[in-house]
Amino acid sequence: MREGMAERGWGKVNILITSVGRRSYMVDYFKEALGGEGSVHVANSSAMTPAFARADRHVVTPLIYSQEYIPFLLDYCRENEINALLSLFDIDLLVLARHREAFRQIGVRLVLSEEGVVEKCNDKWKTFRYLREEGFLVPETYLCPESALEALGEGGVSFPLVVKPRWGMGSLALMEAETESELEILYEKARRDIFRSYMKYESIQNPEECVLIQEKLEGQEYGLDVMNDLQG
Repeated sequence: MREGMAERGWGKVNILITSVGRRSYMVDYFKEALGGEGSVHVANSSAMTPAFARADRHVVTPLIYSQEYIPFLLDYCRENEINALLSLFDIDLLVLARHREAFRQIGVRLVLSEEGVVEKCNDKWKTFRYLREEGFLVPETYLCPESALEALGEGGVSFPLVVKPRWGMGSLALMEAETESELEILYEKARRDIFRSYMKYESIQNPEECVLIQEKLEGQEYGLDVMNDLQG
């Protein structure tokens, strides 16, 4: 990583990692890669994170959905000559992507995908529709119990069904229904859980369709890590 930065003429690099949470190992990775040619700054909405102790500098930010969040980050980047900014929290990505130009104007490169890509990835319903349109095999997915029950009656899917937030991560409010009555109850419980958590901020844009019901797939799960440079 260090050689790649030098080859591209970055020189001394100051990096800001937002929503750093507990990932102190990420701070160590970047400090090792920079080799003293720059600094690693971290930001979080709470100071209760071990990553603060590992970074060169740290700062407590306003909440992600606060109107002060982006202005706060822009000011911090200016004052500390930040060259690149990345986030470790999925919900943070769309907020940052929508302000890419403001960061570009002060010389800060956002290391994240374009707004449209982030939106498709954060919204599981849009992910489902996009993958199906592109010809990928996907689990049957519904936005309400009535649609799922209709599919059950037609033999398109069978119990158990997975109930999950349309926006969200980390298996929060993820449940499994094995009967019609469970489906109705768990659907409403998922809605309540969503609006008691950070997931409410994105779900509020469509509160009547903020829960997904999906066909449960059995089989081996595979993960894929993709490494890329800043050109793609």
